[in-house]
Amino acid sequence: MSINPRSKQYRRGDDYSVSYWWHTLVVFVTVGILSVFPLSARPLEDRTFPAKHVVVIDADTIAYGSLRIRLKGISAPERGHHDYGAGREYLVGLIAASEKVHCNLTGETTYRRRVARCQLIDVDEAVVDMQRAIVSSGHARGCPRYGGWRYILDEVGKSRSLPFPVYCWGFSVW
Repeated sequence: MSINPRSKQYRRGDDYSVSYWWHTLVVFVTVGILSVFPLSARPLEDRTFPAKHVVVIDADTIAYGSLRIRLKGISAPERGHHDYGAGREYLVGLIAASEKVHCNLTGETTYRRRVARCQLIDVDEAVVDMQRAIVSSGHARGCPRYGGWRYILDEVGKSRSLPFPVYCWGFSVW
């Protein structure tokens, strides 16, 4: 009886394929963990401002003194768009009805604006997610590339009719 090196018991491919699948699994698990717990874009600084001193630039940008804050995860119409004024006025009303504005600054910047997730706090200490309120009112869209996947389900028909900017394409966990 001769030994056939081509028979299944002598092939090295079986060991290789187990090793290959094991390494592939390790890579996918590592990528998954890093996407759930990213290494950057976590809140670095919390700031709370009196609402009466916060100025609304547009529906996704506010200012407190010289600090300009870009609201993370949403995209609102820019100047020149017919819905620009309505979105801005809606945010002015939201902030005017609040006592404080609390922002979690992420450490990111865009066009000399610091990026943050912000909440409105009223006299009774009730907290409202500012971005969610703007999107659900139809004045902005969720921007998945910058963590706006949280707000996609809050979009209403009016929100979906707004332009979806190219910079929002993609996905980000945080």
